[in-house]
Amino acid sequence: MDAYICKAYSFSKLFGAAFGGSISFVIVVINLLLKGRVISLLTWVKDANTSTQLAKITNGVFASTFIDTGLLLTFANSNLKEHPPHVITNMFHGPFHDYEPNWYSQVGWLIVKTMIISSMLPWIALTTGFAIPGLKKWLDRSKTKDMYKTKKTSMAMYKKLYSGSQYVIHFK
Repeated sequence: MDAYICKAYSFSKLFGAAFGGSISFVIVVINLLLKGRVISLLTWVKDANTSTQLAKITNGVFASTFIDTGLLLTFANSNLKEHPPHVITNMFHGPFHDYEPNWYSQVGWLIVKTMIISSMLPWIALTTGFAIPGLKKWLDRSKTKDMYKTKKTSMAMYKKLYSGSQYVIHFK
């Protein structure tokens, strides 16, 4: 019986460590989904002109990412019992009353790791933005370097493949 309890304890400890290590990736995925929703919602609402709409989308994406990444982790780990009872203070019973050394090693590190992962995403998107269209063009040319060889049967299909995609500044 003791061996079973020991195995269950080690499995739960391993699962907790794996989940704790991957929480930054979960936050990044949630931020990407949230970014897509904010963009689609504000695009659906429409604005008087494109510049105003792009500014609202940029501000909305920034605010949602900031709240999801910085504030939620901070509040979820804060303990507000010492403050007067209120709807908000009653919700937070985390382990940290203040920014103490353990907070920096546990919560602060998660925020920094999330920011490191988020800072790599534009480079990954840039690399795939060049690699995938380049691969499609190479396959269209039958794996040769001949720029005049193509499998496309219309000019519209050729232009669609060989022209760049639309640069969306608010998503960057």
